[in-house]
Amino acid sequence: MNLKPTLLLPLFFAFISTLGAQSRGSVNYTQEIFSYSANQTEVQINNQIPIGIPSWLVNLLVGVDNGITGYKVNYNTIDHNNQPIVATGLIIVPDVTCDVDMLTYCHGTVFDPLEVPSNESGAGDGMEIIMGYYYSANGYLTVMPDYIGLGPDATMNHLYVHEDTEAAATRDLMVAAKNLQNTLGYDLTGDVMMTGYSQGGHAAMSTFKDIIYNPISGLNLQVGGMGSGPYNLSGSQYNMIINNPFYENPEFMLYVMSTCQTVNGNIYNTPSDILRAPYDNLYTTHILGQTGNVDWVPSYYPSMFQPGVYYDLKYNFSNPTRQCLAQNNVYDWYHTKPLEMYYCTGDNTVTYVNSFDAEEAMEDYYPWWKFWLFGQVNAAYAGWFDHGTCIIPYAVLNKLELEFYQSWCWWWFDEEEADQRSAADEGIAIRTRMYYNLDIDVSHLKHQISKVEFLDLNGETALLVNNPTVTNQLISIPVSDLAAGLYGVNITDETGKSILTAVLKADVKPLVHESYDPVTFNVDLNQIELDLSLLDEEVDELNIYENGVRLDRIQGNQEDMTMLIDASELPREVALEIQVITKYHQYFLPVVLEQKQSNTTALYVYPNPTSGAFNIEADHAFNQISIYDAAGKLVFTDQLDSYTRNHIFDLILETGMYQIIVTDQQGNRHTERLIIK
Repeated sequence: MNLKPTLLLPLFFAFISTLGAQSRGSVNYTQEIFSYSANQTEVQINNQIPIGIPSWLVNLLVGVDNGITGYKVNYNTIDHNNQPIVATGLIIVPDVTCDVDMLTYCHGTVFDPLEVPSNESGAGDGMEIIMGYYYSANGYLTVMPDYIGLGPDATMNHLYVHEDTEAAATRDLMVAAKNLQNTLGYDLTGDVMMTGYSQGGHAAMSTFKDIIYNPISGLNLQVGGMGSGPYNLSGSQYNMIINNPFYENPEFMLYVMSTCQTVNGNIYNTPSDILRAPYDNLYTTHILGQTGNVDWVPSYYPSMFQPGVYYDLKYNFSNPTRQCLAQNNVYDWYHTKPLEMYYCTGDNTVTYVNSFDAEEAMEDYYPWWKFWLFGQVNAAYAGWFDHGTCIIPYAVLNKLELEFYQSWCWWWFDEEEADQRSAADEGIAIRTRMYYNLDIDVSHLKHQISKVEFLDLNGETALLVNNPTVTNQLISIPVSDLAAGLYGVNITDETGKSILTAVLKADVKPLVHESYDPVTFNVDLNQIELDLSLLDEEVDELNIYENGVRLDRIQGNQEDMTMLIDASELPREVALEIQVITKYHQYFLPVVLEQKQSNTTALYVYPNPTSGAFNIEADHAFNQISIYDAAGKLVFTDQLDSYTRNHIFDLILETGMYQIIVTDQQGNRHTERLIIK
């Protein structure tokens, strides 16, 4: 291992003495701790992959593109009292010649304070360090905090699942990475992806929240992809632990109590207040002493508590430990960034209910004018694996999903040879999620595809399609009969060359809101009118399904605020689904033709656009009107003296787009878009 300190270690102690004058994210020293070629990186990853992972998934992990160099970074941050403190972390630089995106990866629970990224280690007896190798070797500048209280330079105990210090340590290492560009020889695009697993899922969510509320200058947070995180600490996660006296990681409770005692000071006066002998002394030696030894914790963990303590933990909702955890919940807050929360159903360490709690709570914040955001926050199934193994499918799925946001280096690609690419080239257009079909764009391939094989998580062939049909440069394979979950997809061309990728078979999540429906059916014109005024993405493709069977496919970028779809060949009075596909997302809108006609042409606004007065005319008499701006802010509301079908308004509104809502005599709400020029 090559160690190259960029600042002499004796000078470090001078930095410690003047830390109060240092700004958050400023760097005390950096130290190169490893440098691997692409082949060496593949070996490092392969040596640490858990047993029981199917070979196709292993092949995806070890198939990397670049060499990497890792640097330990000692930097300045703040503790739980907002006092200056030193922390350490790892920055891994990919061997590329172009600007790179930053990917922040937060690690899972470790009990040994030296089992951290800056020591080229991690959770799972060091296995988790491969996450840094994997992401960096695929083109990201990867930032991996040790967290406060962990690492070789730690000066206090680690505060376990503590939102503020997790966010501070992670955020400030990101700032350090931004400031080290010239020193370590890389250039950032400014885009950031936020990731993490287990405790790291909680830490990543903490930082995601912190940066959204307090942005970092020069860094643009793009997307979050967390795995198996305990986001609802005081709810679903606490219940999983406290209701199972044989919970497989009972030491977690002791680390939580230690943290809550440090932060709030109300858990005990002495450890013997809550722990029987000899556990009180063992707690002091190993938990407070951070030795990393937890073998002494009994499998039936209630037996280590003093009488009444476990009962109080279980049944007293005002218990200080539960209240402390509630202070560090990160599942219930408002944001407008895309977020995937991956989980495995075989996880007995962090319940997958955490992901659903977060999905539901976050979506509850969205009003109707944020309609499309409901499809951008998702609990995503990654398989039936246990907690220790789920990290692998999570990493692969997350990497593939993030590629939609990643800034790519295209210097290796000769556009003049675009029509000569084979199936062995990485670049076949396949989305990371399939619902009713797997669509494969073959427009840039020289050779025909001869075989498409789907591999399940047991390594078995789940579906095999020989000589698939190509229609309009597209292979479309029905996958409705496949169970939800992660699949390897091996695509072979007629020359025998193949490419392996992974795809998540996902259940359809219908996008509906009681106060808004972007789909109306115009009976007179025999067309579907799709309102896209609230969608801030261009539509690349649109599909219409009946019972999972595609009836129509419409391609091409759609930039207009309303999309008109010919419905003359579509069935009536049956449940249909409109799939709206953008660069980053897929949305499903339910519709039943002719049941929509009561809303058709219910509301007319003219002239539109307008620079002044406008008229509202409706099929049904109304007496209440509300106008919202593009940000969802109510800018005008009025209740008329009587019901009318026609009314002229002369309002002073700023240039922009507005949403008009009128309420008729039956209490039905009708919406229309207004543009002020």
